[in-house]
Amino acid sequence: MLSPTKHNWGLDKDFKTAYHSNINLNVFLYKIMNKHKKAKKIDCLAKSLKVAGEENRIKILCTLIEQKKICVSDMAKELNASVAITSHHFQELYRAGLVESKREGKNICYYLQDSPLVTDLKRFICKYK
Repeated sequence: MLSPTKHNWGLDKDFKTAYHSNINLNVFLYKIMNKHKKAKKIDCLAKSLKVAGEENRIKILCTLIEQKKICVSDMAKELNASVAITSHHFQELYRAGLVESKREGKNICYYLQDSPLVTDLKRFICKYK
């Protein structure tokens, strides 16, 4: 007999019912998939907000909102930080899907990614800046 997985998202009762009825099994699987997708979205959102919440990264985002794009070396001067540290901050923002990069000669410049999360972050940052 099939048994619910360790992480059943509180669907024990639904699983028992679904196991005894093929029609309900499809509904049960649909519920699991939706809960998993929501959990994954929330996890991604939490990670992105955690990355964006660091003080220097907020300064970077503010600068990008105002200037549209900036190179690592220029941002390092504004932050009064090394190019290596500033580059690390940009890489974290890039991995979180908040910025995109473009090489311009020897420089790497960053700009805000066009996404709903970034649009919402812009509104939030501009409101409390």
